Amino acid sequence: MRFLLDTHTVLWYFDEIGNLSERTHEIIAKNEDECFVSIISLY
Repeated sequence: MRFLLDTHTVLWYFDEIGNLSERTHEIIAKNEDECFVSIISLY
């Protein structure tokens, strides 16, 4: 499955895991799913 992560989700994943639900953290951490970040998030 493919997921497009918004800016807050990416920042929270790398900053404070407690801000994300366990399910969201699990989806990002697993290598089975493709997670994408929009280029505009880097801007």
